[in-house]
Amino acid sequence: QPAVTRFVKSLGYERYQDFRSALVSFLARSSNDEIKSGRRRYFSDLAALLNETEDILSAEMMQELACYVLSFDRIFVTGLGKSRLPAKLLSIYVRKLGIVATETDLIGAKDYSELMTEKDLMIIFSVNGQPEVFRSVTKGDGSLMIVTAAYKDKELRANDRLIKLPYLSKNAEESSVSPILFSVFVELLVEYMTIVTSSSDPS
Repeated sequence: QPAVTRFVKSLGYERYQDFRSALVSFLARSSNDEIKSGRRRYFSDLAALLNETEDILSAEMMQELACYVLSFDRIFVTGLGKSRLPAKLLSIYVRKLGIVATETDLIGAKDYSELMTEKDLMIIFSVNGQPEVFRSVTKGDGSLMIVTAAYKDKELRANDRLIKLPYLSKNAEESSVSPILFSVFVELLVEYMTIVTSSSDPS
């Protein structure tokens, strides 16, 4: 106790309680500064990724993808892990356009894939692209559209599509902004599908 008291007084504090109070305040400020810094970094990273995504999802590409999706009679949509949300969102939006769309989990997607014809499309959202998963849903005659941030397999069939979005961290699965970019992609795709549908409507 005497040693602590001498140490505290050498720092300019009369009592240990004063020192402890000042230390708690300092730690609280430091923690708050760290949170603010992390928050600023998150939004800064997101802004950079949005700019990069904007370059990737050009008007020409989105128009081509909209026409591609609209060329199928039925659409099946699935998402792995946290990518399931954009899949649900897309299925809701395209149904509003009058398109037959079925949102399912991966097990259902495998079952549906065996029944798909050349007029069917399976759309898979997966942050950390896993080729073995994609190969498991290509048993039928349908086509595949993969939306990912880290696709590792370049073996795509002639009518399949790959949309590769950017991510920041070493592991795409750890990048908290990836699902946000998937939602941006969904919103854009549906917007272009709406434009293409309305422009081809004779009325």
